[in-house]
Amino acid sequence: MNDKKIVQWDMNSGQITQEYDQHLGPVNTITFVDNNRRFVTSSDDKSLRVWEFGIPVVIKYISEPHMHSMPSISLHPNLNWLAAQSLDNQILIYGTKERFQLNKKKRFAGHIAAGYACQVNFSPDGRFVMSGDGEGKCWFWDWKSCKVFRTLKCHDGVCIGCVWHPLEQSRVATCGWDGLIKYWAFVWLLSLDKVLTKVNRSKWARERDVTCIFCGEAMCFSRGISRMFHSNRYRDVAPAAIKMYWEPAAAPSWN
Repeated sequence: MNDKKIVQWDMNSGQITQEYDQHLGPVNTITFVDNNRRFVTSSDDKSLRVWEFGIPVVIKYISEPHMHSMPSISLHPNLNWLAAQSLDNQILIYGTKERFQLNKKKRFAGHIAAGYACQVNFSPDGRFVMSGDGEGKCWFWDWKSCKVFRTLKCHDGVCIGCVWHPLEQSRVATCGWDGLIKYWAFVWLLSLDKVLTKVNRSKWARERDVTCIFCGEAMCFSRGISRMFHSNRYRDVAPAAIKMYWEPAAAPSWN
């Protein structure tokens, strides 16, 4: 939050049950690790802090003179690593074990992310790291070698969000400041340049820091405003379906 706090609510009562308030700047990300027993937060104060869920005391404080703000963090599918988008144009890797150390052997660079909250993400099998950048490109790196695997010009302007489909590993979605959401077909090892669909989100393109999430068969793009699109029919889902994200039993109708 902008008031430097992390707020925890009870989903049933809607009441605030805990506040975590040791950051010195607006909080950018919250990432749960260790089977949701702990979580890691990043902030404009250029630090990472690790917390025990339900206990408002920092158990690990990470801050170095060379560190920059990290507006996006993603958990590797093997649950052992965190990828943090650093605003000095690199993606840093931290372990999720007890010491939460920086992995100095892994660093992903080449993209232009300074000044933009570009989303960082992984392929479902963990083989690739992906990120948008300020020039409208989506970058793909090999996880093991840290080398650039492919770059793709996706948008006119900033490519702010990107996500890999969790089930169809040949599908990738991106969104940008040009007001478009694009859903791509991935021809393995050859190209990644066929757009399956475009969704014009110009009416809500003012939301600059957008995150892409796949929820079942729906793509959700939100930061302040929530929008969901069926990944096969590419049309806006009724607002009532947004509750589906929190209440899985209430299955929405795509008809």
